Amino acid sequence: MFQYAMARLVAMSDGSKMVTMWNHNGFIEANECYEGHTYDGETVQIEDLRFGNTAVNPLDGFDYSGRRVHLNGYFQDAAFYNPHREIIKGFWQLPKVKINYDDLVIHLRLTDYFWFRNKTVIHPNWYREIIKKEHYRKLYIVVEPHCTNGKYLSFFNDLHPIIVSQSPKEDFMFLMSFDRIVCSNSTFAWWAAFLSDAKKIYLFSKWMGIKRKSCLGLVDIAGAIKVTGNFYRNKKLEALDWTDYWNKPKEFFR
Repeated sequence: MFQYAMARLVAMSDGSKMVTMWNHNGFIEANECYEGHTYDGETVQIEDLRFGNTAVNPLDGFDYSGRRVHLNGYFQDAAFYNPHREIIKGFWQLPKVKINYDDLVIHLRLTDYFWFRNKTVIHPNWYREIIKKEHYRKLYIVVEPHCTNGKYLSFFNDLHPIIVSQSPKEDFMFLMSFDRIVCSNSTFAWWAAFLSDAKKIYLFSKWMGIKRKSCLGLVDIAGAIKVTGNFYRNKKLEALDWTDYWNKPKEFFR
């Protein structure tokens, strides 16, 4: 979604026509793409990163006049998208949902985040500290269904949460329907929050904990509440072979 949104913004900035189209309508449908000019000039390739870990914003200081543009990378930085948030919401056919003001929803990103090369599952205490500060009627936990979830979910048993594990599309729309969203360090949850009308969005300040090319600045959604915390370790799950999990379509990672 980052790449598509950025490409649409770049195309709109100079009246270009999008060449690569959105191909995940089974998840969320895109509105008709911006129509513009097709240029025959040279191709300008914009890389995601420059000078190590400095993110490059394709909307900042580039002259694309008469040239084709090829974007290469993830472009995952909230600062690129914050000024265009309402425009970006128009890129997809978002349902009109009844906002849930009474309840609280949290999203968990588990599964291969336990893997020894990731080790980026947020500690359950991070969620619990936020939950303690909020007054709510019901607590919902949105999480991808997986046989390894049990122990982690048990940390919330005393709160009697309602576990929501539907299709990716249903989970995404469900998250969007809340006025208060507690996000995991997942781009799935990030986009649900960014496209929502939630008044309170909580984000994990460390995000992935290390500087990675794919996750620069995601905690900087305008108006979001950044909360510090730690990661959770489970050596048994760190040692698992996640190959079968990775072989599924990437749009189902959540």
